[in-house]
Amino acid sequence: YHATLRTSNSGFESWRGQMEKVHISSGGVIYRITPKNKIEILLLHQRSSHKWHLPKGTREGEESLEKTALREVEEETGLKVEIEKYLCKLSLLKEDGSSKITHYFLMKPVEGDFDGRSHEDKNKYDRMEWVEIEKAKKLLLLKKFKEFEDEKNAVEAAEKAIKEKT
Repeated sequence: YHATLRTSNSGFESWRGQMEKVHISSGGVIYRITPKNKIEILLLHQRSSHKWHLPKGTREGEESLEKTALREVEEETGLKVEIEKYLCKLSLLKEDGSSKITHYFLMKPVEGDFDGRSHEDKNKYDRMEWVEIEKAKKLLLLKKFKEFEDEKNAVEAAEKAIKEKT
């Protein structure tokens, strides 16, 4: 079979000619280097699921992936960050049959603090913590829901990129 895929913000046409919903998100692996030269990653703890996440969110309109990632990170963490590098995309098929694609960028904080989060995100996330990278990978593996992509892969890509530049 040769499929012709037509893309849009929210979906693509499959080879059967049926429109399928595609959820496009973008986010970041925000890191810092400690005085002891350890890599720490910023994780968010979601109140409702009791799971740790990387900051990310849905693209609005024709917004670029980079702009989505910067906006979502600032809304969810209160931090202004700079993008250092595109890391990866993670895909999953959700239980409702739709697809989700999340693009991740390596990011470094430049200003702001956790008090700058949006009201909605203050209610969504009850904790944010800088976590040593090995512990972050373990915390992200604790998710067993199909609705969440394996964010550990994004952290591993970030670790490789950080080690290459230092």
